[in-house]
Amino acid sequence: MAVTPQTESLSPLNRNVLLQAWARMIVYDQTASNLKGNFIRRRRWVILLTLISTVASIVVAVLSQNAQIAFLLAVTSILLPVIASYLMNDIIRFTGTTSWIKYRYIAEMMRMHIFLYRMRADVYAEGRPEEEMDDLLVENLNKIRESVKWDEVIPASISEPHDPPAIEGYIKQANAYTPEDDGLTRLGVGEYIAWRLENQRKWYENNIQGDFNKMKFFVRLAQFALLLGAAASTLGGTLSYEFVAVVAVTNAVSVALTSWSNVGMFGKTYSLFQIAEQKLADQKLKWLALEDNAAMKDAAYHETQVRNLAKKVEAILLWERQEWYEMALQAQTVTDKMILGDLTRLTQRADETSRQSPGASTNNSAGR
Repeated sequence: MAVTPQTESLSPLNRNVLLQAWARMIVYDQTASNLKGNFIRRRRWVILLTLISTVASIVVAVLSQNAQIAFLLAVTSILLPVIASYLMNDIIRFTGTTSWIKYRYIAEMMRMHIFLYRMRADVYAEGRPEEEMDDLLVENLNKIRESVKWDEVIPASISEPHDPPAIEGYIKQANAYTPEDDGLTRLGVGEYIAWRLENQRKWYENNIQGDFNKMKFFVRLAQFALLLGAAASTLGGTLSYEFVAVVAVTNAVSVALTSWSNVGMFGKTYSLFQIAEQKLADQKLKWLALEDNAAMKDAAYHETQVRNLAKKVEAILLWERQEWYEMALQAQTVTDKMILGDLTRLTQRADETSRQSPGASTNNSAGR
């Protein structure tokens, strides 16, 4: 049975509080998106520079007979690690290592409380007079912000909007996948299922498939590079030393592909999203089975079950969010350490190369 949005005559919400709640959430939401884009894009530049420098330092030994090319490659292998190190330090200072993750976590936690408040579910269902539930929403939004430990301070990308029309414009952006939702009214069960549960399921489904496909692509590409290196290693024993250098190049390419994938967290989240999507599907199925029960004709019982549905759905999303948060913090910190470690080794090698002539560097490499 299809579920369609329903407009129900329900008690009004505090529109002014909701406007400011959205305004605050949007600051974290847009900052997270901007920081994530910069985080991925700039680190991939560092990975690319590191790969070029590594390949140049390997090829310089093979092309030692051509003094001009060997000199250019040697200069490249010296300069690029310095540029990449400077760029990486600048990136860490101005985009942070985990800031985008914390901004995203706070934004989604705030979104959860906005939905719970609009559904009068969970903590907004009891314990206070209805007219004081907006006070509780404000308290919870403040607690969310204070619950995250900020070990690096990256300012927000936008200022919090205060003009209602401007806030409403941002709300449309935040609810781009559910344009019918103005974000400011009480939700009926049909609207909640369509705009929250089903919309989130579709988001999970798209990201599960996309994340898995990207992970397969990069893993297979890295394995293919290693396979080429293994073939070159076998042939190198019977052919020439120059052929063996292909092994080092393919290894460098494989490492770069792995780092490139790790920065985008490909393959890190699809299993988590799949579990959450399945749990949401279970909740929808349970609701469809519950709808035709005789007890649902009682208005009070029906309202209780609606609130329970919202509570369970948000609990699933909260579980996924917390698991993702811990995983993302660890994954991105490890990735940055790997990139910095590669840069440190490359910079040290560049320092050694800079003290040698291309010919001397070639002779040393040939002796290894």
